[in-house]
Amino acid sequence: MAIEGPISVSVTDLEDPGKRELHISFKPEFQSLTLEQQGSEFSQYVENLKLQYQQAEANSSEQQGVMTILQVAEQLLPHIQTGEIPLMETIVIEMHQQPGLDDLIKQTEIH
Repeated sequence: MAIEGPISVSVTDLEDPGKRELHISFKPEFQSLTLEQQGSEFSQYVENLKLQYQQAEANSSEQQGVMTILQVAEQLLPHIQTGEIPLMETIVIEMHQQPGLDDLIKQTEIH
């Protein structure tokens, strides 16, 4: 899955099963823009993510990945528009994977 935009995203699997970290960094080209340009570009990025989400195959891992980045981007947008986020720092988000219904059925013995 390739999501082009003003941020770089990487995922790190942690030692605990079902736990991951999402690392978000802002690209240097984005950092060098004026505050107004950053707000405009990031707003367009959010809109592009919405389109990409709609075009992805329903319930696919691509759609789930786009949704995760979209949710984070929507939360960051107002803070980027007001210049509240230091763009030279990496944002780290810890994620906990919830078991799906298939996983729960496999783990449960039915008598």
